[in-house]
Amino acid sequence: MLRIGTGTAKGRRLKTVTGAMRPTGSRVRGSLFDILSVRIVDGTVVDLCAGSGSLGIEALSRGARCCLFIDSDRRAVRMIRDNLVRCEFGGQPGQPGQPGQPVRSGPYDGQVPHDGRLPLEQNPSNRKAKVWMTDAILGLRQLADHACVVDVILADPPYGDPVAQEIVRTVGERNVLAPGGLLVLEHHGDDPLETCPGLDLTRRRNIGDTALSFFQPVPAATVNRSEILPTVLPPPSSRTRR
Repeated sequence: MLRIGTGTAKGRRLKTVTGAMRPTGSRVRGSLFDILSVRIVDGTVVDLCAGSGSLGIEALSRGARCCLFIDSDRRAVRMIRDNLVRCEFGGQPGQPGQPGQPVRSGPYDGQVPHDGRLPLEQNPSNRKAKVWMTDAILGLRQLADHACVVDVILADPPYGDPVAQEIVRTVGERNVLAPGGLLVLEHHGDDPLETCPGLDLTRRRNIGDTALSFFQPVPAATVNRSEILPTVLPPPSSRTRR
């Protein structure tokens, strides 16, 4: 069973499932966050192909301002929500803000409704962590369409899947990273990734058979930092999902 390595949720156990999902091991996670270090603190984070949500939850535990989790697998989405509750980043069971509970939308007058459910945009839990059930590329396009840029994107697609290169290309083309931001992609060491316009490969770390590739936006591709949190945006419409 996975455990959170450090921070406010240190030692908390995360649920995982067997099968095609491959959670990031503790050694790789430790190396990754040692490199990211203070960059995570108060940063906005997106966890792509999130699986169990271990990377994003580790980021929240270490002080990230918020994290948006994106995965297209229904089992993964349920597991992420359960793990957020376990680590107290997603509300407590039976209380407002629990992931998966319905919340009101519309104007907010500062009063809690009689049913105790806050509007989505006023719910602190929903601003800290949110889960989208959609694929990685549609999720990135949704951020770009709303002019939302983030500090760190953590991506852990299945090894050998061409979506890894598509993630790099989409992040570079759509300017989803804030100035000085980072895309970190976990992949098999035998599967090299190519750079693309808008991104530079600045570092690669090999850990056994796993490689971590770090990409940063080139200066010409940087955009003004957004004040839009990814966790307050709606997910892509189901009609646009592949």
